[in-house]
Amino acid sequence: MFIKLYISWNVDPALYEGIISLRYYSIFFAISFLLGFYMVKKMYINESAPIEWMDKKLVYAVLGTIIGARLGHVFFYEWDYYAENLMEIPMVWKGGLASHGAAVALIFSMWMYSKKVTKKHTLWALDKLVIAVALAGGFIRMGNLMNSEIVGLRTDQPVGLFFEDASSKQVASVFRIEQESVNFFDTGVDTLIEGIRYPINNLSLTIPGIALDSVSQHNYIQSQLVPFIDYYSLEYKYALEQELNNAISLGTQQAERVEKISSFLKGLNENHFFTSSISYDVNVLENQVLIPIHIIPRTPTQLYEALAYWFTFLFLFWAYWKRNWFAFQGRLFGVFLSFMFTARFVIEFFKEHQTLADESVVNMGQYLSIPLIILGLYYWFNSKKVVTN
Repeated sequence: MFIKLYISWNVDPALYEGIISLRYYSIFFAISFLLGFYMVKKMYINESAPIEWMDKKLVYAVLGTIIGARLGHVFFYEWDYYAENLMEIPMVWKGGLASHGAAVALIFSMWMYSKKVTKKHTLWALDKLVIAVALAGGFIRMGNLMNSEIVGLRTDQPVGLFFEDASSKQVASVFRIEQESVNFFDTGVDTLIEGIRYPINNLSLTIPGIALDSVSQHNYIQSQLVPFIDYYSLEYKYALEQELNNAISLGTQQAERVEKISSFLKGLNENHFFTSSISYDVNVLENQVLIPIHIIPRTPTQLYEALAYWFTFLFLFWAYWKRNWFAFQGRLFGVFLSFMFTARFVIEFFKEHQTLADESVVNMGQYLSIPLIILGLYYWFNSKKVVTN
């Protein structure tokens, strides 16, 4: 019996494309924001805190999150790039936010909020805010899943995801055809490469308005398909890396060529959803082309993180309303840091490294998680009951 080695993830990130684009990520963010605001408001009422404090808390929290997440990404993940492009640092709409930076900035922003508005201890504000943040974290990771980003390591387990929508868009852009003209068909066959079984798919391209005779087939394969297959082969990737290193070491003036190779490698590293071809045995029938390729299923780490964050949210929600942990200053905040960043530390082992060398045992996200876990454990086990108003 044939057991499929992966699940095809064929979800378009945009729910609606028109004058404006309505994306799942934005929808999830809005849902988490509204639910979080409602829950924190209920907590303020429960503790007889002035409701007008909520509006100011929202401003401090939003600004702290955006500024901290952006600066965290800039300094911890891509400082080499932004050091030469300082004007792009404020351009958050281009992407690039880091949760560790957001966590640190939230602590600072709540300290400012407490000092200027509530006149209470900072932990009073944090104990309520983190419940909403845990909920939002799960929704944001689901948004990442819809965007086919922050992918996990390669896997040949049945839970692996092949990001078909992202792959078909990539192929369509290369051949300048509509995405609907690109399809992947499972052959039911796989190949063992370096201990991992890679499923073999037929990549189908429909080239509109072109009927290929035998001569045209040969020319088309040599001029278009072979370079395309090479571009996505592991062997070609390594060859490009070697060529790039040689060009740099020899001090060559071929700046344009080096830049092009670097761009190729960056694209491979960020969007490597399929890899080397089986052979150049490409079938061309009229205007349809079939290319045998290995696809790369990925560990669904976005889903794992979302579930971990939602578990944290449910535990904190239960502890607040059923165990009255809000009376223990800092306990909810401590549990939040401990749970969230322990989950992040473990799941990072199954994700592609975003920075540091690929051979590193731990990555930047794990290094940044360690102090937050320690801080969380400290507040968790040193929390003391306080008299609430």
